[in-house]
Amino acid sequence: MEFEETECYKFFLAPLEDPMLIILIVAAFVSIPVGMYENDWEAKGALEGIAILIAVIIVTVVSAYNDWAKEQEFKKLQEV
Repeated sequence: MEFEETECYKFFLAPLEDPMLIILIVAAFVSIPVGMYENDWEAKGALEGIAILIAVIIVTVVSAYNDWAKEQEFKKLQEV
């Protein structure tokens, strides 16, 4: 039985199916214009939304790396 490797982009898309991350992304995109409106359209008002998006990106990258590493270990086990 041959092992099929998963495409790289699927590792990044899989964590984004999590409902909590979807809620955070929506909250970030709502927070950016609201924060800018409250601060007279200055960029510093968007910092909270940008911070949320950075957190989502970090979680997605770490999760994708962990899934990729697990697949690599499974691939090594299949070769034995």
